[in-house]
Amino acid sequence: MSNDLQDFQKELKTLGDKIPVSASKIGSITKLAMKYISDSNQIVEIISSFIKQCKPEVKLGAMYLIDSICRASQKLSESENLYPKNFEIVLPDLFWELTKCPPKDKDKMKRVLHLWISSNILSIDVLKKINKVHFEGFDHSFLIICNQLPNHQQISIM
Repeated sequence: MSNDLQDFQKELKTLGDKIPVSASKIGSITKLAMKYISDSNQIVEIISSFIKQCKPEVKLGAMYLIDSICRASQKLSESENLYPKNFEIVLPDLFWELTKCPPKDKDKMKRVLHLWISSNILSIDVLKKINKVHFEGFDHSFLIICNQLPNHQQISIM
Protein backbone atom coordinates (compact mmCIF):
# COMPACT_ATOMS: atom_id res chain seq x y z
CA MET A 1 0.00 0.00 0.00
CA SER A 2 1.37 3.42 -0.95
CA ASN A 3 2.14 6.08 1.65
CA ASP A 4 -0.80 8.13 0.36
CA LEU A 5 -3.23 5.29 1.00
CA GLN A 6 -1.67 4.64 4.41
CA ASP A 7 -2.18 8.34 5.25
CA PHE A 8 -5.82 8.08 4.18
CA GLN A 9 -6.34 4.90 6.20
CA LYS A 10 -4.72 6.47 9.26
CA GLU A 11 -7.00 9.52 9.03
CA LEU A 12 -10.07 7.35 8.44
CA LYS A 13 -9.38 5.40 11.63
CA THR A 14 -9.80 8.65 13.58
CA LEU A 15 -13.40 8.97 12.35
CA GLY A 16 -14.71 7.30 15.47
CA ASP A 17 -12.49 9.13 17.97
CA LYS A 18 -15.33 11.44 18.95
CA ILE A 19 -19.01 10.52 18.80
CA PRO A 20 -20.98 11.97 17.13
CA VAL A 21 -18.63 12.27 14.18
CA SER A 22 -17.89 15.91 13.44
CA ALA A 23 -18.47 17.64 10.13
CA SER A 24 -14.89 18.92 10.20
CA LYS A 25 -13.55 15.35 10.53
CA ILE A 26 -15.70 14.22 7.59
CA GLY A 27 -14.49 17.26 5.64
CA SER A 28 -10.81 16.52 6.25
CA ILE A 29 -11.20 12.87 5.22
CA THR A 30 -13.18 13.93 2.14
CA LYS A 31 -10.36 16.30 1.13
CA LEU A 32 -7.88 13.43 1.37
CA ALA A 33 -10.16 11.19 -0.71
CA MET A 34 -10.35 13.89 -3.38
CA LYS A 35 -6.59 14.39 -3.27
CA TYR A 36 -6.10 10.67 -3.93
CA ILE A 37 -8.88 10.31 -6.50
CA SER A 38 -6.54 8.41 -8.82
CA ASP A 39 -6.66 5.66 -6.17
CA SER A 40 -10.46 5.80 -5.84
CA ASN A 41 -10.90 2.01 -6.11
CA GLN A 42 -8.54 1.45 -3.20
CA ILE A 43 -10.05 4.33 -1.19
CA VAL A 44 -13.51 2.76 -1.55
CA GLU A 45 -12.07 -0.61 -0.47
CA ILE A 46 -10.44 1.01 2.58
CA ILE A 47 -13.71 2.73 3.54
CA SER A 48 -15.65 -0.52 3.04
CA SER A 49 -13.22 -2.42 5.22
CA PHE A 50 -13.43 0.30 7.87
CA ILE A 51 -17.24 0.14 7.91
CA LYS A 52 -17.13 -3.63 8.42
CA GLN A 53 -14.82 -3.22 11.43
CA CYS A 54 -15.99 0.00 13.08
CA LYS A 55 -18.19 0.32 16.14
CA PRO A 56 -21.96 0.53 15.54
CA GLU A 57 -22.10 4.17 16.69
CA VAL A 58 -19.59 5.15 13.97
CA LYS A 59 -21.53 3.63 11.05
CA LEU A 60 -23.78 6.67 10.52
CA GLY A 61 -20.70 8.90 10.39
CA ALA A 62 -19.22 6.54 7.80
CA MET A 63 -22.39 6.91 5.72
CA TYR A 64 -22.06 10.70 6.00
CA LEU A 65 -18.49 10.31 4.77
CA ILE A 66 -19.65 8.38 1.69
CA ASP A 67 -22.20 11.13 1.08
CA SER A 68 -19.57 13.84 1.41
CA ILE A 69 -17.10 12.12 -0.92
CA CYS A 70 -19.75 11.46 -3.59
CA ARG A 71 -21.02 15.06 -3.42
CA ALA A 72 -17.48 16.45 -3.69
CA SER A 73 -16.80 14.12 -6.61
CA GLN A 74 -19.87 15.44 -8.47
CA LYS A 75 -18.10 18.77 -8.90
CA LEU A 76 -15.47 17.11 -11.10
CA SER A 77 -15.68 16.27 -14.77
CA GLU A 78 -17.52 13.08 -15.68
CA SER A 79 -14.25 11.24 -16.33
CA GLU A 80 -12.95 12.21 -12.86
CA ASN A 81 -16.23 11.55 -11.02
CA LEU A 82 -15.20 8.03 -10.01
CA TYR A 83 -16.36 7.69 -6.42
CA PRO A 84 -20.12 7.31 -7.03
CA LYS A 85 -19.52 4.52 -9.56
CA ASN A 86 -17.14 2.74 -7.20
CA PHE A 87 -19.49 3.06 -4.22
CA GLU A 88 -22.46 1.80 -6.27
CA ILE A 89 -20.64 -1.50 -6.73
CA VAL A 90 -20.11 -2.12 -3.01
CA LEU A 91 -23.07 -0.27 -1.48
CA PRO A 92 -25.71 -3.04 -1.70
CA ASP A 93 -23.52 -5.39 0.36
CA LEU A 94 -22.06 -2.61 2.47
CA PHE A 95 -25.52 -1.48 3.56
CA TRP A 96 -25.89 -4.68 5.58
CA GLU A 97 -22.92 -3.46 7.62
CA LEU A 98 -24.08 0.16 7.79
CA THR A 99 -27.44 -0.85 9.25
CA LYS A 100 -25.71 -2.58 12.18
CA CYS A 101 -25.91 0.85 13.76
CA PRO A 102 -27.83 1.88 16.89
CA PRO A 103 -31.61 1.92 16.26
CA LYS A 104 -31.71 5.70 16.71
CA ASP A 105 -29.45 6.14 13.65
CA LYS A 106 -31.56 4.13 11.20
CA ASP A 107 -34.00 6.98 10.49
CA LYS A 108 -31.04 9.24 9.70
CA MET A 109 -29.65 6.62 7.34
CA LYS A 110 -33.01 6.34 5.65
CA ARG A 111 -33.09 10.13 5.23
CA VAL A 112 -29.62 10.13 3.63
CA LEU A 113 -30.64 7.31 1.31
CA HIS A 114 -33.73 9.28 0.26
CA LEU A 115 -31.59 12.37 -0.33
CA TRP A 116 -29.37 10.29 -2.59
CA ILE A 117 -32.42 9.09 -4.50
CA SER A 118 -33.83 12.59 -4.93
CA SER A 119 -30.53 14.19 -5.94
CA ASN A 120 -29.21 11.49 -8.32
CA ILE A 121 -25.93 11.15 -6.46
CA LEU A 122 -25.87 7.39 -7.03
CA SER A 123 -27.77 5.02 -9.31
CA ILE A 124 -31.51 5.23 -8.64
CA ASP A 125 -31.93 1.50 -9.31
CA VAL A 126 -29.27 0.56 -6.76
CA LEU A 127 -30.70 2.93 -4.16
CA LYS A 128 -34.29 1.79 -4.64
CA LYS A 129 -33.25 -1.83 -4.12
CA ILE A 130 -31.39 -0.87 -0.94
CA ASN A 131 -34.41 1.11 0.27
CA LYS A 132 -36.76 -1.78 -0.42
CA VAL A 133 -34.63 -4.30 1.43
CA HIS A 134 -33.64 -2.16 4.41
CA PHE A 135 -36.42 0.36 4.97
CA GLU A 136 -39.71 -0.79 3.49
CA GLY A 137 -40.58 -3.35 6.10
CA PHE A 138 -38.99 -6.34 4.40
CA ASP A 139 -39.22 -9.15 6.91
CA HIS A 140 -35.93 -11.04 6.89
CA SER A 141 -37.38 -13.77 9.08
CA PHE A 142 -39.63 -14.55 6.12
CA LEU A 143 -36.52 -15.53 4.14
CA ILE A 144 -35.40 -17.86 6.92
CA ILE A 145 -38.81 -19.53 7.01
CA CYS A 146 -38.86 -19.93 3.22
CA ASN A 147 -35.41 -21.48 3.22
CA GLN A 148 -36.54 -24.07 5.77
CA LEU A 149 -39.42 -25.32 3.62
CA PRO A 150 -38.99 -28.62 1.78
CA ASN A 151 -37.79 -28.06 -1.81
CA HIS A 152 -41.17 -28.73 -3.38
CA GLN A 153 -42.76 -26.03 -1.20
CA GLN A 154 -40.17 -23.28 -1.57
CA ILE A 155 -41.52 -20.05 -2.96
CA SER A 156 -39.88 -17.18 -4.71
CA ILE A 157 -39.98 -13.81 -2.98
CA MET A 158 -38.23 -11.74 -5.62
